[in-house]
Amino acid sequence: MTKGKQQKDVELKEVELTEVAPKTDNEFPPSYEEATAKYEEMQAQFSWDDLAVRRIFIRKVYAILMVQLLVTVAIVALFTFCAPVKYYIQVHPELYMCS
Repeated sequence: MTKGKQQKDVELKEVELTEVAPKTDNEFPPSYEEATAKYEEMQAQFSWDDLAVRRIFIRKVYAILMVQLLVTVAIVALFTFCAPVKYYIQVHPELYMCS
């Protein structure tokens, strides 16, 4: 690669970088409010101050936790109260140790 070609490549890269990320006085990335300043409808749509959004989020979290708890209880009940499964686990303790 010649020196002139290398210089052109460097200049092209510098031009591309300045087009993508213009230099600013602030070296830190913008805050969420600064980044979405032009998108008022987005800020209004995803506002956590809305009581309905909070309730839906909490409902989803508790639903996920309840499903996990029910699956855990079902597995414990299967290994505790089902005689063939209980016997199989007692005969094969390595499966119990792996779990």
